[in-house]
Formats: sequence, C-alpha cells, structure tokens
Amino acid sequence: MSKLEIEVDGLETAMQTTRMFPLVVQERGSVIVGRAMNVALGKAQTAVPVRKGVLKASIYAVRHGPLGFILGATAPHAIFMEKGTRPHIIEAKSGGVLRFTAGVGRPEHFMRRGRWTGARRQTSGRFAGSGGVVFAKRVHHPGTPPLPFLRPAAEEVVRLFPEFAWEEIQSWLRSRGWK
Repeated sequence: MSKLEIEVDGLETAMQTTRMFPLVVQERGSVIVGRAMNVALGKAQTAVPVRKGVLKASIYAVRHGPLGFILGATAPHAIFMEKGTRPHIIEAKSGGVLRFTAGVGRPEHFMRRGRWTGARRQTSGRFAGSGGVVFAKRVHHPGTPPLPFLRPAAEEVVRLFPEFAWEEIQSWLRSRGWK
C-alpha cells in the first residue's frame, strides 16, 4: 500500500509565539497540536476532489514529535492527485485491447482536439469522445495536472499555528487569574 505524507512541525513557529511562555507549551502543547490537526484534516478533506470518496476517506493526521504531526493519505492514487502525472502511454496487456466509454465521466483535460488520442472509430462511425464505446491497443494519455490537497492544508495550518498557540496562552493566563 502506498501512502503520501507531509510532516507538519509547528515547534519553530509556536516557540516564536510562546517564547515567554514555555510552561504553556509543556502543559498545553497537545491541545495546540490537536487543534491544528483537526483544522488540517478538515481543510484537506474539503479541498480533495471527490468522485467515489476513497481518497477523502483515506486522509489522516497523526502526532509526530512534541509539537508536530503528519498529514497523509493512504489511497493508491493520492500521489497522482497531489503531484499530477506526466504524459504517458497506456497499452493493453498481452495482445488485448483497451475498452472504455468515450466522453462519459471523463474530465475535459483527457481529451485532445475533441477526441481521445490513440482511439479508433467505433463501428457505427462515431468518433471517440461522442459517448460511444471505444477500443484501442494503445492510448496516449496527455497527463493530468496536479490537484494538491495535502500541501495547501499543511501550509495553512503552519501559518495558523502561532494563532492557535496565542489563543491557548490567553486561555492559560485566564485560568490563572489574569484578565
């Protein structure tokens, strides 16, 4: 099983915010990290493209270190969604043919000049891309653009980490009688 992981370490940014309050980091660091994990998980699950929900369901966040966590996804296609793919050739296995329904449920970027590349005409004379069944021994896939969902969520949480730490400092001070 392949997985895609991004390490989010809020220690450096939190320490800049909490320089004067190291006791808060010791006592309440897990609360700060927990809040950051929940926000990152929510942002990643909101940003992920959903077709069947497998990728969205595979997104996770686990603690890593004192003030960090790992944001990742275990779906096999997670890396391809996050980073995209280069143009490549898809060939049928052992002399067979590829069969697909052209133009049904396929994103526009898979098509080139109105028809699928490398596909033949159907027996009824319709071109590929018109919604008919297409047979081909080889298809030139144009590649897919990246649709990142983990990296932007991680970057947003790193940006928000000092805010989470400062709110926790204020809560900690209020619990000790400060106003």
